[in-house]
Amino acid sequence: MEQIWNEVSPMLSQLVIEIIKILTVVVLAGLGLLQFKIKSAIDTIKNKNQREIFHKIANEAFAHAETVFKSESSRNKMAQAFIYASSKLGDIGINVSDKEITAAIERACLEYNAKKKLVIEDKAS
Repeated sequence: MEQIWNEVSPMLSQLVIEIIKILTVVVLAGLGLLQFKIKSAIDTIKNKNQREIFHKIANEAFAHAETVFKSESSRNKMAQAFIYASSKLGDIGINVSDKEITAAIERACLEYNAKKKLVIEDKAS
């Protein structure tokens, strides 16, 4: 019995070591996948928060241009709003394309005009 154990013992030791190696690789792969999923979740939250901030800045830029440059043409107001928004976004490190900035300011303008129209209609009735 002892002789069998002496012959099997090195093989069992090697088998246990190999199983530990495989488990280590599986655990590390699982941790890598978990890290990737956590990063994706954090990026999604970060992007959502950045989107909200981006739209707030676009609204702010529109309001700024409407107030400060009231006598200017719509094109000049848009240019001023764009400058304001891109400057603010750059200051806080949010990178978006020029088209996105323009679209967000136009959206703010449309929302403002829709609210203004509702107020005027309510006063008229």
